[in-house]
Amino acid sequence: MPIGKLADLNARSKRTTLTFLWEGQKVNHLEQRRGLIIENKYYDAETIYDMQGAFFTMSDDRLRHLIAQVFTKIPAGVVDQVIDDCLYLIQDPEEGGTYFPNTILKNKHICMFAYPLFDEPKKGKVFTILHETAHYYLKHKSPFEFDNLTDPNSCGKQYNKQEKEADVLVDKWIKDWENSQAKLRPKKKGG
Repeated sequence: MPIGKLADLNARSKRTTLTFLWEGQKVNHLEQRRGLIIENKYYDAETIYDMQGAFFTMSDDRLRHLIAQVFTKIPAGVVDQVIDDCLYLIQDPEEGGTYFPNTILKNKHICMFAYPLFDEPKKGKVFTILHETAHYYLKHKSPFEFDNLTDPNSCGKQYNKQEKEADVLVDKWIKDWENSQAKLRPKKKGG
């Protein structure tokens, strides 16, 4: 579901300016790199959906829609990196398993989710997707890459440290996004 409706399209040389209606307020979008970036540097869900392409979620349209909604809460530059470098997958409960040859993976990072993700409350879905995205963005190791895999204390410490770092980044992204949204709301008269 798009955040706004297209209201105006003006082509100018190499840039295109689109004006969307956002809760009755005009918001200008400028074309950059591969999509539209809202003035506060966030993509809208419709743009993210189009940027992803079916390959990003291996044709799982339900996951693709969900991620497009969630990614509106992270900076456009992060979205660009994630779309270039990652695949987001969910195990279909009807499938016993799935094989992906290395020709498909093409050095992509994989964020894998369990199917019950769709049953989580909205806040849980947002947090889970952003949390796994934060691991990628922070260049965290997979637990399978930890030093001293045979030492549970060492692995546990590394794992807990990465989990906390990812949580902190998710909190920052959400707070920054909420602040950007507050700036877009029309100011009340006399208040």
